[in-house]
Amino acid sequence: MRPLNVIAYIHAYVGTGRNAGAELTMHEMLFALRQAGHKITVLLSEPIEPNLPFAIDGIKVQPYASRKDPNLWMPQFDISVSHLGCAERAALISKDKGIKNVQVVHNTHQLTYDSLRAHCDLAVFNTDWVSDDCKVPVRNRMVLRPPVRPASYVIERGKQAVTLINMTEPKGARVFYELARRFPDVPFIGVKGGYGEQMLPGTASWAEALPNITILPNHHDVREVYAQTKVILMPSGYESFGRVAVEAAASGIPSIVSRTPGLMEALGDAGTYADSPMTMKTGEIPDDPWTLAMFDDWEAKLKVLLTGRGYGAASKAAKERSEFLWTQTERELEEFVIRTENLAYGYRKPVRGGEGDWEVLRTIR
Repeated sequence: MRPLNVIAYIHAYVGTGRNAGAELTMHEMLFALRQAGHKITVLLSEPIEPNLPFAIDGIKVQPYASRKDPNLWMPQFDISVSHLGCAERAALISKDKGIKNVQVVHNTHQLTYDSLRAHCDLAVFNTDWVSDDCKVPVRNRMVLRPPVRPASYVIERGKQAVTLINMTEPKGARVFYELARRFPDVPFIGVKGGYGEQMLPGTASWAEALPNITILPNHHDVREVYAQTKVILMPSGYESFGRVAVEAAASGIPSIVSRTPGLMEALGDAGTYADSPMTMKTGEIPDDPWTLAMFDDWEAKLKVLLTGRGYGAASKAAKERSEFLWTQTERELEEFVIRTENLAYGYRKPVRGGEGDWEVLRTIR
């Protein structure tokens, strides 16, 4: 079988200053196809600096030239892959040109479902709950949880800070500042995110510049942040998964999180859950977002994790959860490669064998 030519039409990619969860997930998926022997090209819908082609892990990245780019590039390929804001255009062009289209579904937003309705040969959902929520009739679908390789995130921890990554209000910046006030002797680290309005000290009445708060820039290597972290905060209004918590768990760093469906699926019994005004669908901020009782709950949960006994149990559970998720995701990555190849080569049914392994029945053309 000849190698497939796969194009990913997306807005941003790793190595271009946007190493958020969706971009990291896309890279792992494309890298799995690359390891299977296929040729991968990433076509960006937005300019980068410098706006020049480059390669990462054997994957070619073609920067933005004009709005005509996808129409010019995509017909040369066997399969298109896309997500988020580029998904609908990729789907429509693929349908018009007879190209097989794969869409990665990271959320439950209406725009995402509109893209699936436009055209989709394989829908890849990032969690079971997102897949269950989607009522768009897509015949070929699967779940692939965001791949988090523990070996890529294990660090030796040094300083013992409480950390929030992405200082936006929907990600829980209010809780970060409130807890920093309530624990004046504990260091807090806030990391600027790659998107959203960053609530830095002085940007709101509740965002005080406290002596125990350190603000760090958006990091290319997030391990530098985890190396300084004892506990991760994720008071998010919406998380379809919760990659930060899973990355930190690789080093036994526990998280206190909102009870969003994504975080609960990601962390299972390894999570420490606290009350928040989270919203199931959009992550919009309620008019009266946080109550005193909610802040008290987060304070109580953090107090437990700052004790030796409470921390030890939570750290052990986090480490075990990280290892379990990667074992699960390795199988899902293999299934993704098989299903993507099936689109071009013909139907090669993956059959679950013993202990969750995959046996592949190949029809070679």
